[in-house]
Amino acid sequence: MLGPGHDDASYEIVGVVAHIRDVRLQTAPRTTVYVPLPQVNDAVTQVINGTMPTTLFVRAAQPGTLGRATEDGIHGVDPLVPVQEVRAMNQIVGASLSQERFVLWLLGGFAFIAVVLASVGLYGVMAYVVARRTREIGIRSALGATPRDLMTMVLWQGTLVAAAGIVIGTIGSLGLTRLLQSLLFGVTTRDPLTFIISPLVLAVVALVAMYVPARRAMRVDPAAALRQA
Repeated sequence: MLGPGHDDASYEIVGVVAHIRDVRLQTAPRTTVYVPLPQVNDAVTQVINGTMPTTLFVRAAQPGTLGRATEDGIHGVDPLVPVQEVRAMNQIVGASLSQERFVLWLLGGFAFIAVVLASVGLYGVMAYVVARRTREIGIRSALGATPRDLMTMVLWQGTLVAAAGIVIGTIGSLGLTRLLQSLLFGVTTRDPLTFIISPLVLAVVALVAMYVPARRAMRVDPAAALRQA
């Protein structure tokens, strides 16, 4: 299990660590056994030293100032050992997620454009509805409907349209969550907070888009509306 020359060796387990993702954040944790370097077979050590660099993890309060101190410490032991890529852990993680971050920014941009188009479309629909119902609005106003009643009528009709779109979109997003699984780490594809905030944001955008047509309905002159009809 531990390489050539270790088939009959016995090891004492001194601890168990949590699962880690040592390849990529999207790769499932692998079964791993940690062995002290002095106990590794010489042939295995030569292969490791010849193919893979030795990596040191150093904990520091200010990682940005650690590079020079690390190089000086290593060269103090052996001046011939080359030291490369002294980086903070957040830089390493950020570099490993560069592709996923680009995809998420791209998806975020498309989502923003979709929200803008949806709000413009909803505004257009409600403006058209108000224009088509000018005579009805005038009659309602002449029969005693207050501006608040007219505004509530328009907002309620728009709310039904927006609510139907939000429900259909939420159901559709639940079915497409598996496509985003490889882009997420530490967050489930069915994160409750996401499915609460997103509909709320869309509802607010819809209300803002409906506000102007609703205000226009409040200002309809009954006499002018009836004459126009």
